Amino acid sequence: MGETPAVTPGTGPLAPGFNGIDPVLMRGFIADLERAGQVIAEHTEKIRRELAAVNLPAASLTPVREIGGWAEEQLPGLRRRVETISAEPAALLGGGLTGYRESASLTPAQARRQGKDLGERIADLDLDEFSLAGPYASDRMAALVEELRTHRHDADFTAAFFAALGPGGTRELAGRLRRLADDEEAVRAAGTAFATAVAAGTKVPGFAAVVKAVEKLDALDDVADLLSHGRYPAAWLAGIAAPALAADSRVAGPTLGGILKALGNNPAAARLAISSATDLSPVPASVRSPFGALPGSPQLWKARPELAAFLTTLNERANGSPDTASGFGRLLAAASGAYDEPQDKHREEAAFFAYTVMTMADDLELGDATRPHLAEIAGSYATEITLGADIGDTDMTEDSALRVTPGYFEPMTVPGLRGAFRLSPEDTFRFMTTFAGTAENRLPFDAGMSRLVERLLPQASRYARSTENVKVLDDLFAALGNVRGFELAAAARVLKPEDERVKDADDARSLTIGTTLGLMGLVPPFSLAARTWGMLSIGWSTADTYKPDPREQVAELRELDGAETLGRQYVIAELLAEQGFTPKVPPSDPAITDANGNLRPFNEIAKQGDVGMKALEKWFISNGMGAGENVSNGELSRSTADKFDGRKNFGYERAIFYKGKLTTD
Repeated sequence: MGETPAVTPGTGPLAPGFNGIDPVLMRGFIADLERAGQVIAEHTEKIRRELAAVNLPAASLTPVREIGGWAEEQLPGLRRRVETISAEPAALLGGGLTGYRESASLTPAQARRQGKDLGERIADLDLDEFSLAGPYASDRMAALVEELRTHRHDADFTAAFFAALGPGGTRELAGRLRRLADDEEAVRAAGTAFATAVAAGTKVPGFAAVVKAVEKLDALDDVADLLSHGRYPAAWLAGIAAPALAADSRVAGPTLGGILKALGNNPAAARLAISSATDLSPVPASVRSPFGALPGSPQLWKARPELAAFLTTLNERANGSPDTASGFGRLLAAASGAYDEPQDKHREEAAFFAYTVMTMADDLELGDATRPHLAEIAGSYATEITLGADIGDTDMTEDSALRVTPGYFEPMTVPGLRGAFRLSPEDTFRFMTTFAGTAENRLPFDAGMSRLVERLLPQASRYARSTENVKVLDDLFAALGNVRGFELAAAARVLKPEDERVKDADDARSLTIGTTLGLMGLVPPFSLAARTWGMLSIGWSTADTYKPDPREQVAELRELDGAETLGRQYVIAELLAEQGFTPKVPPSDPAITDANGNLRPFNEIAKQGDVGMKALEKWFISNGMGAGENVSNGELSRSTADKFDGRKNFGYERAIFYKGKLTTD
């Protein structure tokens, strides 16, 4: 007998006339088309300048510009489609094609007509209108905004809507929406709609005048709220934002906060606006090359005092409120590639900016709301942090430098551990102090370290299994231990406890662990993003037996030192088993197994005290611990846990000696 088909013939994607879209493939296509439009625009402009330099006409470039314009015009419609299918129940999105009816979309003429009508109705609505009975003016406005939200990805609809409002009505819109009960959602809908219109609706009659009015600097106070939502063309947004970022700008308060938030939502615009505001590029900057042709010499990379001075001034301007301080942090993270680039694949432009931030941020008087975003940078550059904290490496006495580390012709001690630049151990430690003071601030970094472990461990494990040489795993866990030691030392330095109990890494962990556990949701489970690093750093024992009474904290955790070490071995044994180092002997002792014969969670084992610990140790021994079987689960989990613990302590002891003054002192 054959298996029942997953989809009954004649139904679902097999039904006659079925139309569908794969949301994953569609998003990839949208990204490709967006890049194509940017590349065409940039190269066309370069060719135009070359022709102008020799007094030749550029009329022949018109068809090329039209192609780029066509690509950008398609984006809102494509985004509208993918948003429609993404709104389907999650269960329907896992199998590729999702049903979609094109007839549900408006024709351009219909969209323009309905958008114009909605704009006129909102323009005519008086929020101060007095009424003894509903629907009240605010309720009618909310209903109209909901109609706008429905069509927020339709370029024809949204451009006609704002054209009907006109320049004045567009500038007043955010202020009017802030009077509604659900003002944040209303402004988000309007901002997203405006972004759609700017991106692809400029051919709609009347909308160009609106865009031109918004581009004026004196309009920022009114439209910054709108700009802080949606996906605006990077070059257009950067052109508006750059004057507001300039050192001599008087833009401040909520307006500055809105601009910073807008740039935080658009990494390419953030880099371009910063370059324009600081005049870093000797040639006209572009979205793809915001800092121009970057010099190859590390010495020239470092000689960028104007960028450091710009960031210092902007930080001072942004420190007036938590919102602007957070916006400043998001700007830094966005420009560093923390939001739009993979952890180990940063482009030169993002790495250049991140390097500047990571080597000077500890000199800034940072607002508390800025600090979590610096942890986002650290998490995105976890590779560089790990290499910088490796105090056993041959370049540990070298200064920071913007050069690939290790070099392309230099060996990697751990497969995949190659950074875009080199941080000295001291610069690594100092940057970590910018966010190490609270568990909330550290969490983005911990999540980044989890991604690093999950990326490097499979590579190192494959090499160790194929060669039966486990040194690469020892090196990996030693490097991770160094990072944990630096993290603890940074936290201890920032917290500056009044007593003298912080004498080593274990005491530093005791000082910081309480809020960490509360934030990560321990007793288990951990926060999913930071789970791997959290388990590895803290160990199951501490996580599962901690009591939040500060009077008991230090004594209790000191008593659990041994249990934490065994807990870390338990965690590493599980990680190694996932990589193919499976235990040959299954657990059997009732102290460590459940009713189904599966290994109990470590917290349940630890609650049994010495009985549970001994049973677990015996199980590790039966799986090779102490027998010299290097690739056995028991021996390998023990040796790598020892490496982690040893380097954690040494890393802490070395980092705590960095006594240079910090702004947190």
